[in-house]
Amino acid sequence: MEELDEDNMNEIKDKHEIGTPEDHLSEIMEEAEKYHPGYGASVMTGDVLIHALEIKTTSFCTLRCKDCTHLIPYTKAPAHMPAEDLMDDIKKIIRVAKVAGLIFMGGEVMIYPQLAELMEAYSKEGFYDRVGFVRVTTNGTVVPSDEFCAAFRKIKNGYVVISDYGILSSNRDEAAKKLESFGIKVNVIPEDLQWRSLGDWHHRDYSKEEAEELYRKCHGKLYLHLYRDHLYHCYRAPVMNEDGLIPHSDGDYLDIGSMSVEDLSRRLPEFLTGLSCTKSCFYCDGFHEQSPFVERAAQL
Repeated sequence: MEELDEDNMNEIKDKHEIGTPEDHLSEIMEEAEKYHPGYGASVMTGDVLIHALEIKTTSFCTLRCKDCTHLIPYTKAPAHMPAEDLMDDIKKIIRVAKVAGLIFMGGEVMIYPQLAELMEAYSKEGFYDRVGFVRVTTNGTVVPSDEFCAAFRKIKNGYVVISDYGILSSNRDEAAKKLESFGIKVNVIPEDLQWRSLGDWHHRDYSKEEAEELYRKCHGKLYLHLYRDHLYHCYRAPVMNEDGLIPHSDGDYLDIGSMSVEDLSRRLPEFLTGLSCTKSCFYCDGFHEQSPFVERAAQL
């Protein structure tokens, strides 16, 4: 297990306190280089590059974090996403774009019943040349299955992140030990690293210019989020939009499931760079340098 020493913890905290979107893009590329040496040099001028693509495998979770950036506890109809559908969408995206960081998450990913099947299917696709790193993010409440470990260790640029929430992460050490026994790299995010608040989802009376400024400085826009065949720019928009917490806006996402590869190839570059803000920005405080700190993993 890669324990984070005091210097590394201070570095992470500093980045959380003063980081800009541009800083974070550099961090993602450094991470890709760490787990896939030479990846940065493989990204050629003209390549479509997604810096970080989050795959939401499930909206079920073992915790109910009040300030969850992805609003998982407020999901009205939690569900496990069919692995076959996820793989179809992932294959479509990776045919069109290179991905510096591919991140599998939940909810709590280790309770996703098709996780091993999904990792096995991914490992067989030979995406290594197009993906910098593959990360699975868990909260340390569940010990990974043998089947997941056996499948995931085949992904040579993969590793697992365990978020340490103190006593809530009751299986952190056992999970890390088991992963390492299969030769899987493990990083633990320190227990005392604070969270930022994005606020609730009430409508803000932003002007268009204020919403655009919020979008410009928000880290959320750096990630694409795949949820129910839809590709979003925002941490929270999938739940806000599809569960009706805000008025529906099809302009906030790409419907990957209904697109051909050719359609996605045409529309993805504009989606990556062409938005000045999204409807969800008007219902959020954003994730940025001035976002207030809140208690880490406080439960509802």
